[in-house]
Amino acid sequence: MNGGAVELAKARLQFIVAVVLYGTIGTMTRFINLPSEVVVLVRGSCGALFVLLFQLLRGKRPDVAAIRANLRWLVISGICLGFNWIFLFAAYAYTTVAIASLCNYMAPIIVLPVQEIALLGYLEPVVSVLGSALVLHEPLGVSGAIGAALVIAAAALGETVKE
Repeated sequence: MNGGAVELAKARLQFIVAVVLYGTIGTMTRFINLPSEVVVLVRGSCGALFVLLFQLLRGKRPDVAAIRANLRWLVISGICLGFNWIFLFAAYAYTTVAIASLCNYMAPIIVLPVQEIALLGYLEPVVSVLGSALVLHEPLGVSGAIGAALVIAAAALGETVKE
């Protein structure tokens, strides 16, 4: 095997591992008997520690000056992302992983036809939940409504981070 083939095989393996890890988040979160806040704290702490260790192993140190210059925006986006995960993980407990994930990640696509009509983009999460309920023929009972509200909150915070 030549060097290019080895690199390609390595890249494919890394991609498969990343997809498996990312794809099992909802299922694993649903069966962990801890509050979503704790799961998010542990997940965020492990991720930050992993990135820091990875950078240090590569011989790169954090750019303290850049962190200080952007600290306000880093804190605001971190808070929004943290609440996005908290609401999404809480939604997994109240509705199915499929519904919560679909509503959270398909919000921009489901709302495209409605975006021209809406005055503000804030209807996007609501339309995505209603669109998902209609497409999947999912009745929204009390538990489903709580899950939908949490997904809407997660999607709204997710949009805040993107802007």
